[in-house]
Amino acid sequence: MANVSAVDIALTSSEALLLGLEAQRKQLEDVSNRVERIAAELEAVCESASVKLSMLDADVAVGELLAVIHGDGGHYQAEHGTAKAAKDAEAKVLADRTALTEAREQLRPENERARSLSVQRRMKAMGVE
Repeated sequence: MANVSAVDIALTSSEALLLGLEAQRKQLEDVSNRVERIAAELEAVCESASVKLSMLDADVAVGELLAVIHGDGGHYQAEHGTAKAAKDAEAKVLADRTALTEAREQLRPENERARSLSVQRRMKAMGVE
């Protein structure tokens, strides 16, 4: 049997302890790397979900707007699809604007006469002629 001193035993124990600590450090580093990868993947999933929710919100808003324009609670869009419903809604809005502009122009002389009569009455009531 070799002559082993207390110093040799202490060094051997210290070396074993250091080797164990190094192994644990490597394991912790591996776990840390895996956690970072999982966190990055979760962040990507959350961003994707957020984009999908935003798209859903936009789809809902478009559907509600089309339902208002068509005055049907969304039935036209459901029957004909969003693209056709949007195209037809645009045509409807433009036709309504044209009709309103034409009606406004037709009523302009009558509105001007009414305004003039109102001014004349006010002036007469104030004693100005």
